Amino acid sequence: MMNDERLEIPSLLNLIDDIQRLGLSDQFGNDIKSSLNKLTCNIDVSKLDLRVTALLFRLLRQNGIWISQDEFERFKDEDGNFMELLGNDVEGMLNLYEASHFALEGEGLLDEAKTFAMKHLHDQIRTNEKGSSTNHVMETLELPLQYRSPWVEARRFMDTYLKDENNPSAKDTQAVLELTKLNFNMVQSMHRNELQEMSKWWKGTELASKLNFSRDRLTEAVFFSVSMAHKPELSECRKALTKAAQFLTLIDDIYDIYGQLDELEAFTSAVERWDINAIDELPEYMQLAFLALYNTVNELGYEILKEKGRNCIPFLRKSWENLCKAFLVEAKWYYKGHTPTYEEYLNNGWVSSSGPLLLTHAYLLASPSITTEGLDCLFNNHDLLRLPSIIFRLANDLATSEAELERGETTNAISSYAKEAGVSLEDAREHMKKLIDESWKGLNRIRALNSNETTAFSDDFVEIAINLARTVQCIYQRGDGFGSPDLIEKQEIDSQKVERLKSQVKKMMNDERLEMPALLNLIDDIQRLGLSDQFGNDIKTSLNKLACNIDISKLDLRATALLFRLLRQNDIWISQGKADEFERFKDKDGNFTESLRNDVEGMLNLYEASHFALEGEYLLDEAKTFAMKHLHDLIRTNEKGFMANHVMETLELPLQYRSPWVEARRFMDTYLQGKNNPSAKDTQAVLELAKLNFNMVQSMHRNELQEMSKWWKGTGLASKLTFSRDRLPEAVFFTISVAHKPESCKCRKALTKVVKFIALIDDIYDVYGHLDELEAFTSAIERWDINTIDGLPEYMKLAFLALYNTVNELGYEILKEKGRNCIPFLRKSWENMCKAFLVEARWYYKGHTPTYEEYLNNGWVSSSGPLLLTHSYLLASPSITTEGLDCLFNNHDLLRLPSIIFRLANDLATSEAELERRETSNAILSYAKEAGVSLEDAREHMKKLIDESWKGLNRIRASNSNETTAFSDEFVEIALNFARTIQCTYLRGDGFGSPDLIKKQVLSLVLEPVQ
Repeated sequence: MMNDERLEIPSLLNLIDDIQRLGLSDQFGNDIKSSLNKLTCNIDVSKLDLRVTALLFRLLRQNGIWISQDEFERFKDEDGNFMELLGNDVEGMLNLYEASHFALEGEGLLDEAKTFAMKHLHDQIRTNEKGSSTNHVMETLELPLQYRSPWVEARRFMDTYLKDENNPSAKDTQAVLELTKLNFNMVQSMHRNELQEMSKWWKGTELASKLNFSRDRLTEAVFFSVSMAHKPELSECRKALTKAAQFLTLIDDIYDIYGQLDELEAFTSAVERWDINAIDELPEYMQLAFLALYNTVNELGYEILKEKGRNCIPFLRKSWENLCKAFLVEAKWYYKGHTPTYEEYLNNGWVSSSGPLLLTHAYLLASPSITTEGLDCLFNNHDLLRLPSIIFRLANDLATSEAELERGETTNAISSYAKEAGVSLEDAREHMKKLIDESWKGLNRIRALNSNETTAFSDDFVEIAINLARTVQCIYQRGDGFGSPDLIEKQEIDSQKVERLKSQVKKMMNDERLEMPALLNLIDDIQRLGLSDQFGNDIKTSLNKLACNIDISKLDLRATALLFRLLRQNDIWISQGKADEFERFKDKDGNFTESLRNDVEGMLNLYEASHFALEGEYLLDEAKTFAMKHLHDLIRTNEKGFMANHVMETLELPLQYRSPWVEARRFMDTYLQGKNNPSAKDTQAVLELAKLNFNMVQSMHRNELQEMSKWWKGTGLASKLTFSRDRLPEAVFFTISVAHKPESCKCRKALTKVVKFIALIDDIYDVYGHLDELEAFTSAIERWDINTIDGLPEYMKLAFLALYNTVNELGYEILKEKGRNCIPFLRKSWENMCKAFLVEARWYYKGHTPTYEEYLNNGWVSSSGPLLLTHSYLLASPSITTEGLDCLFNNHDLLRLPSIIFRLANDLATSEAELERRETSNAILSYAKEAGVSLEDAREHMKKLIDESWKGLNRIRASNSNETTAFSDEFVEIALNFARTIQCTYLRGDGFGSPDLIKKQVLSLVLEPVQ
């Protein structure tokens, strides 16, 4: 058929194209070259139309026969642009687009051709109905032939070969298709046998079972090696590449997921030294990985030496060393929180892509002979290694989702370039695509040179290198098809790593050699980093042992205060009075010894400990005053630095007033900065565990935000009642701060809904509703009758019915889960809040200024604290008891005290200007007026009331730990966290009502993973 002289040029070109796309290039290589050379000698290319010219151009360059880009000049108009009328020839546009991808550097005419063809092909998609032609256009635009792995394309093309009615050679080339199927099946049989052999090899290593944190990607590894080097004669090369790909995945997971920095440094050193004795310095799991790699590479080196007479182990080893060093660089960036420059990232990234390693192995195995010139090219990172590896790195990065990029979950060429160039992520993506195109031009140049002169590389190796780039483009075309484990698998890997790190931390805690101050600091670190749940029993055991076995009277102030706080914080009673723990630090006049002020750490610990006081513990009040005075002196007399900042942060908000989960996120960023942190060098495992734990829990929180966003949008309240604040992220932040634990998921989601309705109803009473409407709404809530909505204005009907349905659904869930009908308690909490809102509305409309007592008695209810805590009790308690419900009904201190803190902290957030304008009722104003004191003195009084409320909460917590009460530990902790979250929210103004003040915390707590 190919030699049939009656065959017209277009038919011959289509036949050659079919043969090559169907994977038969090897069988007809010489015939194809002969036919193409004959064509170039015997025809006048200038007389061919665009469709044929472009196809001929591509086939010539594809087969190493030179043809100039100038052949396309004649398709331009007098203005130097491609003639618009050509855009109507879809086949011509497809051929031109395909041809443009064989451009070399500097061939601007082919760039113009690509742009022109791409525009008209996109127009074709927009203006035509879907069909085989449109699908063909979309497939071509998505991945042109030059970017496709030939063997993968052969399998795909077989399925579509006879479907295209416009294929001019389809009817006459049944023999071609039949030969293709036979050839493919024969080669595939060999590939299948190799898969079985590799499966047996991998199973024999036992790495999958011994190191089960790593992804098992053998099938994908075989696909990768087949796509790179599918020819039958390259069997040994494929098997070696499969083994290399398996070890790449394993080692990537060690560096990226499982290993700690000191372990990674040791592993990199072992690979660099390539010394069997180095394994003694590695942890057990790394010993297995290193020895398996060591033996496999050495065996491969032996086979190459046996077959080709060259000792190539130094080159193989060097490729693994380079890869591990590049992985280590990225690990150090992660551990140090370093964001590399774009150049820094890319210079390391093309090596860490693993491209150079794979191509080094491919050269040594696929080349007919190994030359000194070839080895020099490998050593000096020839473009044939560098360019496919750049494509590898950039294609991988382009597979990163927009959501991952916006969250900044990982270092990436796109985000690095966007940041440096000051462009959008979309523009950065386009820049990466252009870099890939430029890299392809370089590969086209190498291929053209290799076809026309003697070079260091064989044709087989050049084709393998180009196929690496093609395989990568195929794999990452629609996401990371090879590297990323799915969500469940990643969670499993993370869980395994968590267990290993927990074991290490427990070992540290139980180390008999650890001195008491170091142990206390370690326990403090663990708790501040959000790991209390993982080590609760271990911490209590260690603290109880300390309390029993040490003579506290011999400890200095620093250790005494820290021990005191940790014991009370963990519900182990230690009396500041009976045991006189702090009395010994006083002088003969009964004052704290002034010399103690020089111990800044001691002052900080004393100040923190004082916030765990109960009512009547005056010694701790004295301790607080003493410590506070000297810490303020320190700030005034010292330059700013880490310690000065630490002091200011502590004075602003002591640990007892901080939400544990918010503090965990903050503390991770500063954990290793303190030069005096005695445990910093030895507790990398603690920090790594904290990051893993935080990110795993945060992932759940992020999903909840998405779910709540969908719910809120579904209610239609934001669009229907536009007067109300839309503060969903802040609501999610609030509930996470109150109840962050994974098992509190249902509680969080319910509380988020509650907070959203509180904000809406608050705006109705405070901003939008008239007094008569508010009275009607309050009455409707009190009666809790669906028939009452007819008496409400339209906007209130929507609000009432949405609330009514949500609360009743919540009541149903509680009844289903816990066997109690709690709707009366839920309804009553909404009634109480709305009545309190109505009282304040009446004050406003009547111009009434309430007394201080009148204001506070109503204000702690209108704070919404009792409502939120009622819902929390019903949702978070393991069981709902009659005693517990009675406590709710009678406003137990565990509801009242956090709500008083809520009201007073909110009022303290009111600015001086607002207070002086007397725009609203406020505890500060009421107290200042009645007591005849300044606004500043009134503020100080409110702060003292907050401190007294905290003493009451400390008392409840102490009682709950030592006797059976109406409330579970979970609910007590939520109530305390409620008060803490309020202090955090209103620390520098109304953080909920003014969202900018809390935006950063929302981002760090919910959206941005810890790096």
